[in-house]
Amino acid sequence: MARARKLSDTALAKRLEEALGPLHETLDFAGELRQSRRHPQDALILLCSRLDALGNWLDRWPTNRESFVEFVCLYGGHEELMRGVSLGNLYQDLRYYEWLTPGGLVEAPGRLRRFSPADIPIIRFLDQSEIPLTEKAIQGLFRRMSRTVMKRFRASPRQPKGKREVAPLGEVKRVLGDGFDTPRWRRVRAPILEASGPLLKTYTLADILYREFRCESIHGLAAIDAKRFFNEARPYWRVWHAIHGYEFLLVEFPAAFIEELLRNALERVRSEVLARRLLPPEIHNRVFPGEGLDWLDYLDVDALPDIQPVRLALRDRG
Repeated sequence: MARARKLSDTALAKRLEEALGPLHETLDFAGELRQSRRHPQDALILLCSRLDALGNWLDRWPTNRESFVEFVCLYGGHEELMRGVSLGNLYQDLRYYEWLTPGGLVEAPGRLRRFSPADIPIIRFLDQSEIPLTEKAIQGLFRRMSRTVMKRFRASPRQPKGKREVAPLGEVKRVLGDGFDTPRWRRVRAPILEASGPLLKTYTLADILYREFRCESIHGLAAIDAKRFFNEARPYWRVWHAIHGYEFLLVEFPAAFIEELLRNALERVRSEVLARRLLPPEIHNRVFPGEGLDWLDYLDVDALPDIQPVRLALRDRG
């Protein structure tokens, strides 16, 4: 094995800037698209894919979804906001599943029907809530939750603008707990609140950015207001009309804000790497392409993936 070599701080910083160069180029190009007010879907794909890539380069989280969500929260510079729950998105789904329950979600007492992977979080919530899996009980649960949300937060355009569209997950959970502190619900209040934690995480801004914008822009077309996407600087809540007759405020993310997330993330990754002088394996490969063994002093060995044994079942092909 070759002897490890050394770099000055300035030389390491220069190499790192060259490795991160394509991401800076994406920021420049996305800014040009924003200034020209053209190709919003392409701008969204570019920005989200670069956030996705940079988070994966750190290789700290087990799934792509968790990698994107945690990276955006921890490195994007807006952790409190991105971990907040969008109440309009939550309220929309509560009303939707209340509407879907009779003859749809409930196939028979004790048996639930899944129409798409998007239904999995709500089905898990119901399974862990310890309420009877009947149409009456499930509709009552969703109705109670939606009314509690509407009472304390702004989820519909018909509500006063002084109410908040986003709130910390812990606060939303406490508010829901207050709504179930009644003689009828007290017996199942604890399991409902316990089950609500994972459900509420799917309505945080970071998770919505991943699911409804990153994934939808790649695998379909994300639903965005092109004009506001290029004009706004912060997340905004757009009015949506549902098939079951209700109006909701659903969060959207403008180009300038996603650019800011990526810019902040790039700077924090750069500062973190230079301060530690240790590079995650993927970044190490890009900083030292084809010569990684000469620069092992800069490899963050704690970030290397665990070695897992492979179990093979050998079959006689004779």
